[in-house]
Amino acid sequence: MAHWKNHKVTCASNAALKSMSSAMRMDSRKVSTLSHQLGFASYRGDLSLCRRLLGEGANCTTYADPNDGATALYAASSGFGFGEVKGQHLAVMKLLLQHGAPVNKAKINGIMDTPLHGAAGALHLDRVKLLVASGADVHA
Repeated sequence: MAHWKNHKVTCASNAALKSMSSAMRMDSRKVSTLSHQLGFASYRGDLSLCRRLLGEGANCTTYADPNDGATALYAASSGFGFGEVKGQHLAVMKLLLQHGAPVNKAKINGIMDTPLHGAAGALHLDRVKLLVASGADVHA
């Protein structure tokens, strides 16, 4: 399970994330932090925050969660919307794919889950179809 599932979303509003990322210098630490925030926003299905983070330099090709190695695309494929965010996971996935998110990049948690495994395991058929249409390896 992705690390950000344990975060208390009610404490991390979009405004808090916005001010946190805006206050940082644009260096490798910021890109890493932005990528982690992108993973969290992707899991929530927060399309507007994902757009903003990508615009600020978040990298969707790296691991967003260093604890279990989930990518932002994996997070979006298996995530659920909650709180004030209406889950726009399919739109988030399309956005990430447009920005070069690797469709077959496996997690590094020893299980070798891909975004397709995440979507199928969470029973998100629409996300499975998008991933397969985008070149996901169904034999991975």
